[in-house]
Amino acid sequence: MTDTNPIRFEQSSREIERLYDRATTLARQPGSADRAADAWQAVVDHPCAWHHLDQADLYDELHQALRGAGRWDDAIAARRASIDAGYRSRPDPEADIAEILIDASRHNEAAALYEELRQRDPDDVWLYNSAAYAYTDVDNDLALQWVLDGIQVAIATGDHDQILPQLLDFTHTIWNNLNRQPDQHLLDRVTAFQADWSRPPPRPWPLTDPHHPERHPPCAHCGYHPDQPPEFPVTAPPAHPPTTPTATPDTARVAVAWFPHDAYLEATKRWPNFDGYDADGDHQAYSRRIEANTKALATIHGHNPSIAPVDITELIDYATEHDHDPGDGAARAGLAAELARNGQAISWPPGRNEACWCRSGRKYKKCCGPTPPRSFDDPQPGTSG
Repeated sequence: MTDTNPIRFEQSSREIERLYDRATTLARQPGSADRAADAWQAVVDHPCAWHHLDQADLYDELHQALRGAGRWDDAIAARRASIDAGYRSRPDPEADIAEILIDASRHNEAAALYEELRQRDPDDVWLYNSAAYAYTDVDNDLALQWVLDGIQVAIATGDHDQILPQLLDFTHTIWNNLNRQPDQHLLDRVTAFQADWSRPPPRPWPLTDPHHPERHPPCAHCGYHPDQPPEFPVTAPPAHPPTTPTATPDTARVAVAWFPHDAYLEATKRWPNFDGYDADGDHQAYSRRIEANTKALATIHGHNPSIAPVDITELIDYATEHDHDPGDGAARAGLAAELARNGQAISWPPGRNEACWCRSGRKYKKCCGPTPPRSFDDPQPGTSG
């Protein structure tokens, strides 16, 4: 470090921290999309951002904020910058660009990009999920074709990620949108596949592939040198971690019962206010309560629970067989444990850039992921040990 630097490393670190905190605060405030986008741009523009923050994640945050503000071309440029900096996800992060193009009503460009991504990796079921989600309510016929193709790929490849239930949820939604009857032959085929299902080895996760040079020169603004430890600890957030290892059916000793969307609506009709959950039809809020509960259990037990999707008919049958009230938490907990033992539960947590377990179609880090854990003093319904 020399006296010719405009500021010292300690000052640059604090500046970055203030800018980062402001951007994250604005990103959480309703009605602040444009201000949040400008705040993230200010972080990117700081001359020391390149050595304080992971550039792939930083440009991802900027892309999300610009997208929320409806600044489509800038959002696409930021997503490409994140990819150039090494951002990797499943589906391919360029699927986000296709979604932006749909939001911008540039459907021909979106269709061409989705097809290019399909040619690049035809077995990526998350791509089919992404396209079906993006086209739902925009072009339901096209959404249906993507989701049906995704189901075929999931069955053909062994459904590594247990995505078939999510794809089926999309299929029912689109059938309803199109006023079409469900394809019973398809449902029977999926049921037969799931009855014989055994989880194959997971597909390799896309590795981070930074495109920046291996070595940087010293920072001309604060004097940071890549070969010398800083005089002040870096307090900015760390680089994004690799995919979090998750429990397998053999090791998951705790399972959390969860009603998927249609089952939740039916459950709130049959058992109003079950275990304190409001019968308001807000499935997203309900899923976030399950996320909070799961995080609390992970802390208590020292390992990751799994999440068990509960079907109403299965729950009633289980409760009848075991002399439980189907509306009681004990029935859900028992069924959750059985589903986990049979390999039918969802591994938790997903990787932060993977689709959220709640089947919303959004990435985990932008959906249930930020939910804080339930307080230990609160009840923890629907779990099994």
